[in-house]
Amino acid sequence: MSSNSASAAVGAGIIPSRDDFVPSIVFIVLYAPLIPLVIWRWLKRETRCTALIEPSIFLAVRIASLGLRVHLSKHRPTAGIIAAESVLMTAATVLIAGSIIGQVRNLLKAWGPKPSNDGGPSAKLSPSQRALANIALLMRLGLLASLAMSVYSGTQTSGAMHGETDKLATLAKLRKGSSLVIFIVILLALAAVALLNTRHGLPRRPTLFLGTTSTLLLVTAIYRVQSAFRITASNTTTALWCASIAPEYVVAVAILIVNLKTLVPEKPEDKLAGGDAEMVGLASTDTR
Repeated sequence: MSSNSASAAVGAGIIPSRDDFVPSIVFIVLYAPLIPLVIWRWLKRETRCTALIEPSIFLAVRIASLGLRVHLSKHRPTAGIIAAESVLMTAATVLIAGSIIGQVRNLLKAWGPKPSNDGGPSAKLSPSQRALANIALLMRLGLLASLAMSVYSGTQTSGAMHGETDKLATLAKLRKGSSLVIFIVILLALAAVALLNTRHGLPRRPTLFLGTTSTLLLVTAIYRVQSAFRITASNTTTALWCASIAPEYVVAVAILIVNLKTLVPEKPEDKLAGGDAEMVGLASTDTR
């Protein structure tokens, strides 16, 4: 690999080498059994839900990115392949994080503060509700912004490989911005769950699930930040697989072995209120 190619590879956060071949194959083999699992989830009415969309796309994107790493480990890298691999790596992280963020949003919505007038037509969001809604929106927009920066960085790769220092500088800045945004989004998700659990008391199962998976993704986010800013000299193949690829795989497995459709239970008082409304409706029917 030429010095320009090596610089572009570092700027794009990619270190294609022979060391990537074996772990890439191993993770492709590990991801393969998840394909029939996600298909089974879609086929079962009890588990079929829109929350499966992001994990399903994640599987395809992650396997494709691993396939490109296999290619990069055996062949001379080109601008197109480097750009594609970089975008797919970020897209996979955004998708798996988006799946967790979606469940965090469901948890905040179901178990967060409710309007004081029982959610009637004139119900208004309280300051706490408004803050939670804004946090949920910011997390989604942040992930989209991170993906957009990654896609745009892909357009700079060719110029960087041909020795254009301004393109390489732009590439590095976009990587830093994308990694920071993902880090902040995951940190916000963890903070929101922790704060809501302290103030309102959340159900144990989804809280433990989201706390654990968000922490694993935070490990990935921290690795991406230190890699982009080159905070340490540990930007090695081992660090990539242990601190980025492996945690995301564990999160993907966790997402697919639970029923996302019922992960966040309905709040007891909401169930009771729904039951009371149904009883009132039945009573009014009986009087007619």
